Amino acid sequence: MNAVYIGSGYDFFPLRVFKSIIKRFIYVDVEGTPKFSSGIQTLLHKMDFRKCDAESSFDLDVYVGPGGTELYYFKNQAFPNISKDCRHAISTCSALICCGFIPSSEILNMMQSTDIFIGNANTHYDGELVKILYEQPLFSKYLRFQFPKMMNYNAGDVFPEFTVSEHHDLRDLFETTRKKLTL
Repeated sequence: MNAVYIGSGYDFFPLRVFKSIIKRFIYVDVEGTPKFSSGIQTLLHKMDFRKCDAESSFDLDVYVGPGGTELYYFKNQAFPNISKDCRHAISTCSALICCGFIPSSEILNMMQSTDIFIGNANTHYDGELVKILYEQPLFSKYLRFQFPKMMNYNAGDVFPEFTVSEHHDLRDLFETTRKKLTL
């Protein structure tokens, strides 16, 4: 299964948390400076991901990690105005990761199917995409992950404990998240 994550930045938690169910991650971000790219490579190296120079290009870095997990990182992509190659990669995805940034609803038309929605406890779910998903649950599964201790975490550190819970729909995921955060 492939998953897309728009506005991913340096967030590599999903790579570790969901590597057993997702084999290829498509990360998309507007950033693309050499410093940003170097930071990505440094963090992924600490996680035992290796860059595949033969498949990489100016706007795409390809990495392979433990167990054959693949990461296609598209840079300089202002969603939804993305390259043809990025659009094609998204068309192979059936899981959507929304953590921090919620993309426009156009993502739903670009994806192959809507099997799994992945969110986290620290994301405020709002916007057009969320409204659509509230009105009709398009995904078969809604997964939420949460870390009890996230302060001062670096990619090379010991991976913190996490929990993953399955929900009926986005409203259930959001309500459970809200209740957890207000305790």
